[in-house]
Amino acid sequence: MSDLDQMLQEQVRHHTPTALLDFATVRADAVRRRRRRRTTAYVIGSAVLAGSAVTAAALLDGDGDGGGQITAGPSSSPSSSPASGVTRTGELRSDSDTVASCAFSYPDTLGERGFAFDGTVTAIEDETTTFRVERWYAGGEGDSVAVPLRPTEAQFEVESVPVYAPSYEIGTRMLVSGEEDQGTTFVWQCGFTRYWDAATAADWEVAFGG
Repeated sequence: MSDLDQMLQEQVRHHTPTALLDFATVRADAVRRRRRRRTTAYVIGSAVLAGSAVTAAALLDGDGDGGGQITAGPSSSPSSSPASGVTRTGELRSDSDTVASCAFSYPDTLGERGFAFDGTVTAIEDETTTFRVERWYAGGEGDSVAVPLRPTEAQFEVESVPVYAPSYEIGTRMLVSGEEDQGTTFVWQCGFTRYWDAATAADWEVAFGG
């Protein structure tokens, strides 16, 4: 072999890779990598969905165990919704667009209302809400009463997170007062209709001379 031929062979060996990967090997490796990425994405996505489901369940279940639940009988806790986990306290909530004009102040004139009762919502139909009466304070009798009242959408908080829910539902327990004028019944708001709790119920009993 001439010196020229030997030099050419050395140049070829120097510039030729010692190991060549065939196309099938490269493709198989790429497929494996894609499968690993899809599996990882699926696992992460499943974990996120599971976490969201747990959070949603916690918001739906809630911790309320008060008189506002469907179970009957007295309770010392504020009214709570069994459906949304919303705990309702204070005066009856209304939607944010409703502005009430109050001619009388609560609780100063509470005892002057024409009727008042402690009741649990048993039915809501059109513009009328029916209550199972737990106690009459004034102006009525019987174990059930229907009044012109309907729930609105209101803002509450569940674990410091704003939540929109009906102002009341079937099972919500409330203290309701109002007037009757020429055969028409008016439920008063502006604080005169409130979510039930034991302390406020005791104040109403005093206000009405019970």
